[in-house]
Amino acid sequence: MINVLINGITGKMGNEVLQEALKAEDIQVVAGVNNSKILLNYNIPVYNDFNSIKEGVDIVVDFSSITNT
Repeated sequence: MINVLINGITGKMGNEVLQEALKAEDIQVVAGVNNSKILLNYNIPVYNDFNSIKEGVDIVVDFSSITNT
C-alpha cells in the first residue's frame, strides 16, 4: 500500500486527485494539507502545515498554489 498526502487537497485539482486515489486498490490517502480557511470533511486528517503531520507518508502529491496579495 502506498500512503499518499495531498497538498492543496481543497482545491479543484487536489479534490480530483483525492477522488481518483480513492478508486485505486494500492493507494491510501492518509492526510491532506490545506492552507485556506475552507473546512470540508474528507474523513482523513487535513492539516494547515507540514509540521503538524503525524501520519507516515510515502508520496506527496502537490496541487497547491502560491498567490500574491
